[in-house]
Amino acid sequence: MLESAQHLASRIEAEGRKAAAFLRALDETNLAQIIYSESPPWQAREILAHLTSAQATVLRTLVSVLAGGPDLDRDMDLDAFNAAEVARLAGLPAAQLVAQFEQDCAALTTRVAQLTRDDLTRRCWHPWLGDTTVEETLRLAYRHTMMHVRDMRRAVTGGSRGGKAQAAADTGVRQSGTSRAARLSLFLREAHAQSWPHLVRLAEQAGVVIVYPGQPEWTVRELLAHLADAERGMLGQVRRIIRGEPALPEGFDLERWNRRAVEKRAAATTADLLAEIESAHGAWVEFVETLDDAALDRQGRTAEGELLTVEAFARHAAEHRMNHTCDAEKAARAGQA
Repeated sequence: MLESAQHLASRIEAEGRKAAAFLRALDETNLAQIIYSESPPWQAREILAHLTSAQATVLRTLVSVLAGGPDLDRDMDLDAFNAAEVARLAGLPAAQLVAQFEQDCAALTTRVAQLTRDDLTRRCWHPWLGDTTVEETLRLAYRHTMMHVRDMRRAVTGGSRGGKAQAAADTGVRQSGTSRAARLSLFLREAHAQSWPHLVRLAEQAGVVIVYPGQPEWTVRELLAHLADAERGMLGQVRRIIRGEPALPEGFDLERWNRRAVEKRAAATTADLLAEIESAHGAWVEFVETLDDAALDRQGRTAEGELLTVEAFARHAAEHRMNHTCDAEKAARAGQA
């Protein structure tokens, strides 16, 4: 089911308003705080420029697509584009960037509130989502703002306490984790942002869409129960690997475990299952951000018997959800045909 244009507009407005209030309150010390330690590192000032550029790009692209014009270039190098935009805006005062962000947010909110069902389902291209819809692009836009503001808030709040956070700013490494851990955290959050809207929509057809026929049959509801268990379970496996313990007991029966895990959640509502999945995602992100390179390189076996590093295991967990989500989407489309 489509998210209403009014609801999308209200989310864009609310997240933009909260972001602007936070950004406006940053002083020069806050703006100099390193948020991401990748090469090149980004300070809060660069994130502000990036958010300003992103908001303007979404607005400009939306207007173009709705008018029948081009969307974003399919050969677009997103990293290169973002770097160029940050460099272009580098000389502008922070107050001017915040004002521009607010102006574009207001214009985008107004435009989105006027969209029709046909507008929301119009196909377009996004460098992260690929071939997608206007609705998905807009949903990712406000989540993108939320993600970066959350990261800035964490760094700035930590920096106000000095000590460890200040050392992170001085060395270019975030308070929790290394550059590799930061990249892994970003991967997990982006994978979540991509799959989550689909899971929420699929949950509305929880007992209707059959994803995996057979004995036992799995509808979307059973799939959500499986994901709720699997994401928390795989995190537990990784924790054990880092402690030097076997990820799973000898003789572990994956099929039996999955069946019982789904049965145990038979009374849970879809809202409960979604909340459990989202909570597990948050726990994954918080955990990987604490890891150093040695921890990321530790190895252990998955339930399928594959030997993976902790870093690869985390990516495997995200891809596990994406694969099941794609299967559910295909089943839902087949049911509508």
